[in-house]
Amino acid sequence: VPEIYETGHWEHRAYEVAEDVHGGTLADLGLLADDPGTMAGILREVGGALAALGETGLRHRDLRPGAIL
Repeated sequence: VPEIYETGHWEHRAYEVAEDVHGGTLADLGLLADDPGTMAGILREVGGALAALGETGLRHRDLRPGAIL
């Protein structure tokens, strides 16, 4: 989970400055169909994160492998 350094508004637009997370995206991992253990772990983590967002009324709106670190 990246550290959030600052949040605010500039010219009526919200922004946040966050730590740069290295290690790639889910898209960088490639197809994991032959590794059910890793796939189950990823689904558990992503599902839990989406559930936590949903409980607060937030939606991700860019859910794709290239957007998941």
